[in-house]
Amino acid sequence: MEGAAPRSVNYTDTLPLAIPSTQNRRSYYPVNGQKFQDTNSNIIRIDVNADGMLDVQQSYLEFTLVNESGTKRALDQGHCWIKRLTIESAGVILEDINNYNKLIGAILQPAQGSAAYTGEVSLAQFAGNSSTRGVLGTDGANGAFAVPTFQNSMPKPGVAGGANQVGEGQTQTALNGTGVMGPATAGNGGANAHVALTQVTGQYHLVCGFLNMDKYLPLVLMGQGFTIQLELEVGNAIGTAITQANGDANATAQSYTIQDVKYVAHIVEMQRDFYDMLRNLQAQSGGSLMIGGSTYRHFSHAYKPTSGTTEDINISARVRSLESLLWTTTRTVNLTSNKFYSLSNGSTFGAAKGTFNVFVGSVRYPSNQIAWDTVANKGEAYQELRKCFGALGSINHGGLLNTSTYLSSTTGEECNANSAAAAGGGTPRYSPMGISFKSWRHELEDGIDTSSRALPIRLSVTTNNVVDETQQQTVDIFAQATVLFYFNMDGSVSASV
Repeated sequence: MEGAAPRSVNYTDTLPLAIPSTQNRRSYYPVNGQKFQDTNSNIIRIDVNADGMLDVQQSYLEFTLVNESGTKRALDQGHCWIKRLTIESAGVILEDINNYNKLIGAILQPAQGSAAYTGEVSLAQFAGNSSTRGVLGTDGANGAFAVPTFQNSMPKPGVAGGANQVGEGQTQTALNGTGVMGPATAGNGGANAHVALTQVTGQYHLVCGFLNMDKYLPLVLMGQGFTIQLELEVGNAIGTAITQANGDANATAQSYTIQDVKYVAHIVEMQRDFYDMLRNLQAQSGGSLMIGGSTYRHFSHAYKPTSGTTEDINISARVRSLESLLWTTTRTVNLTSNKFYSLSNGSTFGAAKGTFNVFVGSVRYPSNQIAWDTVANKGEAYQELRKCFGALGSINHGGLLNTSTYLSSTTGEECNANSAAAAGGGTPRYSPMGISFKSWRHELEDGIDTSSRALPIRLSVTTNNVVDETQQQTVDIFAQATVLFYFNMDGSVSASV
C-alpha cells in the first residue's frame, strides 16, 4: 500500500499561478442631482459600470449629512436616513428592500454587531476628534461632565446648560463621536463648551444580496451596469431633537440634506483572456452565469394588542427558499416622532409576556410556542433569534443584545430625547425576534419553498400583560430569502427569489 506524504514534505502540493490583475478605487456619483432632502428631491440614483470586476465587499457609500433644522438633534443607529434601497439593471429591478433603515438599525446591527463593532462604525459615521471620551472632563466655567463609556449607548442631547449648570447636552456632539448634531452655536454651558457640528461625513457598507456577495460582481458581463437607488427617510424619523428647557422635543420639522454622495467602488481589472474564459463558461452554462445571495422582503402589520388574545399576522412572501423570518415592533405613534429613537429601539408587542410561532401552510414552526418575558425569560426568544445568524454551538456570535438592552421595554419610550433629568437616551432598548427555517430542516433543503405551492405564511402572536391596550403597535417583518442573480449573454441581469 502506497503511503501518503504529509504536506510538510509534499513538494508537489504548490499553489497555482495567480491571475494577473490591477486594482483601483473608483468613485461613482449621482446622476440626478448633487443635493437631496427628505422633503424635496428625496431619491438618489447612482449608476455603476466598468470594464472589469467589482469587489462589493470592499466598496461603500460615502455622503455628507447636513442638519437643516436649526436645532440640535441626535442620529439613530444604523443606516438611519435610507428609507428604501433598490438595485436595478437596465430597467429591471433586482432587489427592493423597503424600511431598509429599520432592518439595519433594529435587527441586523443589534443581532450581529458588538461593542467593538459599534466603536468602529462610529468612526465611519460620526468621525470625532475628542480625547476626553470615557473620562471626566470640564465644561468651561460650569463644572465637570462625564462622557459615556458604553459604546452603543444612544446619544443624549440634553438641554442647554445655563449659569452654574452642567452643560450635559453640549458634551455629546459629533466631535466626540456620539452623533449629536448642530446648530453650531457656542456659549451654552460655558465659554469652552463643546460645539455640535451641523454636518458630518459618513460611510455605509450597503447590505443587500447584490452588494454583499462574496464573489466579484462581473461588471464586464453587464451591458449597462447597475443602478443604486436610495430613498430618503423623513427627518423626524432619523433621530431625536431637543432644544427646550423642559426637555420636550422641538416641534419644528427636522429636515436634513444629503450631499457629496458617491459610491466608492473597488474595481479589479483582469486580462482579456480571463474575460474570454468567463464568456465561454457563460455559454457552456446555458447562456448565463449564476451568483447567489440573501435578500430581504419587508411586510408591515399594525394592531392593538389585548391581554390574553392571539393576533394572526399574514405574510405574503412567495419565495423559492425562505431562510428566516425577522421582525421588530414599535409603538405606532413613535414612528414619526422626533422624540424617540424609533428605528433601532422598539417594544415587545406592547406586552410584558407572550408567545409566538409561525405557520407555513399547515406546518407549525416550532410545534410548541416560543415564549418571552421581559423580566423572567428573555433567553428563549434570543436563542431562536441567534439561530438566524449561526449555529448555537458556535462561540463566534457577536451582538449588542444583553439583559439590559434586549426585550427591556414594552413601549420603546424609555430611550428618548428627554432632558438630562429624565431617561434621555443612554441604554438602547432593542426588540428583534425571529425564526430560522434553515435550522429546522437544513439537512433536507436550504429553507422552505413557499412559491411553488403558494403556501400561506402566518405569524401567530399571543400577548399577555399588555401595558396600554389603546396603543397601536406596528410590526415590521423581514422575510430573508435566497436570491439568484443571472448574468446573461446579451448583457442583461435578472433575479430569481
